[in-house]
Formats: sequence, structure tokens, C-alpha cells
Amino acid sequence: MARPKKHQKINVRVNYPTTEEGKKMLRESQSKAVLDILEKQLGEEELRILMKHLEERIERE
Repeated sequence: MARPKKHQKINVRVNYPTTEEGKKMLRESQSKAVLDILEKQLGEEELRILMKHLEERIERE
């Protein structure tokens, strides 16, 4: 019978920005990534419609 493989634990450390400029860059990068994903899933025209609805919602609040 074969011996089970020994798995080595992987430690991951995530460093988040601490400066205001770094935080702003992270937010902008995340926002762009979300918009790119939505555009790929919905298409350019549907994304425009969604953005229009979001802008209207923000103006109401």
C-alpha cells in the first residue's frame, strides 16, 4: 500500500497599504477589476445601463 504524501503547509502573508495614497490606489484597482469583470459578463451596453441606474440611485440618496 502506498504511503500518503506529506503536505507542506503554505503560509501566506498579505500586506495591505497603510498610506492614504496606497489605500486610494487599492480601491481604484479593485473598482477597475470589478468593472472589467462586469463588462465581460454583461457586455458593454448592459454595463452602461447598469452604471446609469447606479448613478440615478446615488443621486436619490
